[in-house]
Amino acid sequence: MQRYAYVLGVLLLSPLFFVIFFRRKDLRVEMLVNGILGGLVAFATAQHFLGKYWSPITLFNLNNSIEDFIFGFLLCSESAGIYSFILRKHYENIHPWNAIKANIFKVLITFLVTPILFILLEQFNKLNPIYNSMISIIIPLGIITLIKRSLLKILVFTGLFIFLYTITFYLIFNILFSGIIADWWNLNNISGILLFGIPIEELIWFTLTGMFSSVLFKFVLDIKYIETKNI
Repeated sequence: MQRYAYVLGVLLLSPLFFVIFFRRKDLRVEMLVNGILGGLVAFATAQHFLGKYWSPITLFNLNNSIEDFIFGFLLCSESAGIYSFILRKHYENIHPWNAIKANIFKVLITFLVTPILFILLEQFNKLNPIYNSMISIIIPLGIITLIKRSLLKILVFTGLFIFLYTITFYLIFNILFSGIIADWWNLNNISGILLFGIPIEELIWFTLTGMFSSVLFKFVLDIKYIETKNI
């Protein structure tokens, strides 16, 4: 049964995506851009975590699996849209290509700092990959916040939501697949601290990834919200 646990677990994340995606057409581009980027990063880096952080069983026993891509896609796309969806926020019309050309420095911070940091940390220290991944997110996240402080409320809201969302997700996941945390996660390689039966590193990583995804599009394109009563 554990062979299907990863893909079924990933599918538990999908209802929220479809609710936001179909109810808010104006958020679709942001969600898809973040989702595709998140999926590609998750797929490309998956093998770094195998054996060191966790050892999941995938459908086809691949180091880089389709489950990794779907997971990254859903988490990052949902994180990108959840603030605007719940608080009914709408932003002004944008021209992505013009905005990207005008904000090339922001593009470099957003798309290059995190992967470069992760690669360097993996090469030159002995920390578990999950900690290297966290550091690689925290640093650019701090830079983004310093440059555009107006994004702080989005970060806080999304971080809190994703934290609670992750707890809910894993409570259900653990009921469906009892004992899977002990079987898949290499708890001896990390702190071993569990919250509601969930590795604390997992909760922190989910939260940081959600926070980063929530402001990526808005930071690069310098998005400004407008007041509206439309849903």
